[in-house]
Amino acid sequence: MASGNVDILKELLDRSNTLVDKRMPSVIDKAVLKTIIEVLTKEQNNGKILISNENLAILEDVLYDKIKDSSYTDLAQQYIGLFTQADMLISKEQAEINNLKAKNVRDLWYNSDNRLRFMDKVIYDLGNGGMKDVFIKGLANMVRDISFSNLTVSQGVEAMNKFVIESDYTTRYLRSTVFDALAQYDGAINQEVKQVYGFSNNIYIGNTMENSRPICIHLVKDLSGRFSDAQLKSVLAEYCPNGNPSQDYITIDDKKYKKGNGMYEDTFFANFLQKRGGWGCRHRCLATR
Repeated sequence: MASGNVDILKELLDRSNTLVDKRMPSVIDKAVLKTIIEVLTKEQNNGKILISNENLAILEDVLYDKIKDSSYTDLAQQYIGLFTQADMLISKEQAEINNLKAKNVRDLWYNSDNRLRFMDKVIYDLGNGGMKDVFIKGLANMVRDISFSNLTVSQGVEAMNKFVIESDYTTRYLRSTVFDALAQYDGAINQEVKQVYGFSNNIYIGNTMENSRPICIHLVKDLSGRFSDAQLKSVLAEYCPNGNPSQDYITIDDKKYKKGNGMYEDTFFANFLQKRGGWGCRHRCLATR
């Protein structure tokens, strides 16, 4: 088995951390906080923050214009470049594990309609669409919570400072978005290889920890990280029947969890290599001969 197969995602994430000037996210965070403070200072009644839904919508538009004109777009473009690097690493890995030619794997993926659809999603998630629908919505929801919490302006400013500056909001958002996109991209390539070459066995790569999902614990510990397609179908019928994360409970180390805890809706056998244990899952699933 290839020596690098466990750490491809880690290697890509390590590269992402060196791609950009570390000051860029900080600059964006400061611009965001400054804009929000200006609004909080104006939107008050008897010293307490009170912002209407109408003005909150206006704030979202103001933030969108400010961030769109900042270095955010350049930052996102540099992250998108990681996916070309992923193509190279995963193709090389498939060549080593399954005795395929790396060039054939790359050509297969480059000519795939799935790649075009996936890259459209990546560009949306990391571009202006995702910035507006997720990045800015997260900020707006925090402002809404502050308004509903009957806080003074100074208390609201302190809360936003912790949420944006002290917790590195932009960095956290981009890293989590990039990780999940890379993990699904990795799985989508391997799913394509599995389908075209007809591989029917699988390896589940990575260890488990306290917050691992029940399905991941089962695949790693009970099945030793190696299972056939027939076994995978049986597991999914129990943990995510018909693409719906199971609400039935399972006991792990004397604690009860829902079997489908953390899994994506619409996780099926046909897309499991891509979706795996769900959002933020750090396992990889590869099909083998």
